[in-house]
Amino acid sequence: MAISYVLDRARGRMHTKVEGQVTVIDILGHLDALRRDEALTYVELIDARDAGRPFLSATEVWRAANAVLNAKVSAPFGPRAVILGDAVTFGLTRIFTNIVSGRIPMQAFRDQAKAEEWLARWSNPPEA
Repeated sequence: MAISYVLDRARGRMHTKVEGQVTVIDILGHLDALRRDEALTYVELIDARDAGRPFLSATEVWRAANAVLNAKVSAPFGPRAVILGDAVTFGLTRIFTNIVSGRIPMQAFRDQAKAEEWLARWSNPPEA
C-alpha cells in the first residue's frame, strides 16, 4: 500500500508516510482505515516527499476531496499537515486542502519544520 501510518494514542497524533504512486482509492482507503482505528480526530503529519509523480487528474483530486467532505464521521477531523517535495504534487495538494478546508484544518508544506510548527499550534494552543 502506498500509504501507511503509526498511531500515538497517548498523544492523539499520527505520522503517515506516502510512498510511490497514490490513487484516489489509496486516499479513500486511508480515510477508511483511520475511521476504523478511531483516529480521524488525531493530529496528523503526512510525509509525502517520497510519493511518486502525481498521477491524479484535477477531476480525481475533486473526487477524493468530495469523498472526504461527504464522509460520515461522528467527531470533527483533526488537523493535517502534508509535507511535499514535488512542485506539481504540492499544487494539487493545495487544491485538495482548499476544497476540504471547511471541514478539515489542513495545509501543505515544503518544509518539515514548518509543518510541525503549524501542527504544534493545534496541539498546544497559545494561552490568552
